[in-house]
Amino acid sequence: MALSGVAIGADSARNNRMSHDAGSPPGITWHLYMLRLPNGMLYTGITTDVPRRLAQHQAGKGAKSLRGKGELTLVFHCPAGDRSLALRPGVSG
Repeated sequence: MALSGVAIGADSARNNRMSHDAGSPPGITWHLYMLRLPNGMLYTGITTDVPRRLAQHQAGKGAKSLRGKGELTLVFHCPAGDRSLALRPGVSG
């Protein structure tokens, strides 16, 4: 997969950091997720609640880079441990 076809969820990570920073309570599991845009590009983000975050994106209240892009399809998600692990490139659940 070409890197030019993947958008990293900086907005998603920044928004989640505001509500769940590195000092998150023990037991909070972060998830890595990928969304496919109608143009075929992939967006990657992290969250503590995949269904909630997907609903935010679909309602236009998630990452600014996804607003107005059309229907988003969740194509992958996996638990990634804590926030710092979820942000690491190459993380696998």
